Amino acid sequence: MNEVLERVPRGPLLYVFVGIIGLLAVATLLGALLARTRPDKDFTELNARIRSWWFMAGVFMLAILLSRAVSLVFLAFLSFLALKEYRKVLTDLDAGNPECLRGMERLRRQGKGAPQGSN
Repeated sequence: MNEVLERVPRGPLLYVFVGIIGLLAVATLLGALLARTRPDKDFTELNARIRSWWFMAGVFMLAILLSRAVSLVFLAFLSFLALKEYRKVLTDLDAGNPECLRGMERLRRQGKGAPQGSN
């Protein structure tokens, strides 16, 4: 039991954990409130993102509590995934991308024109 209590964060790390949990709790409440007050709108993607933020925050907090080495490896892995996703978004925005061109052509046929910022 003492081993578990020793791993409970103190000081600034405790404040960060409480802040993250508090922000996620507020986001969860706002997502649920929006879904109830505006039934005509679809908030499933927002609520799914909030659930994924809970998961990511929980896993990251667990990694921090396990050890410094685990938290550094996990942070490096998350950074790699974020960079990979960012690169994919930039590549998809390239006008030479066939998927991007098909998507713009589909919008033109629907009469919506090209998205802002495209050539």
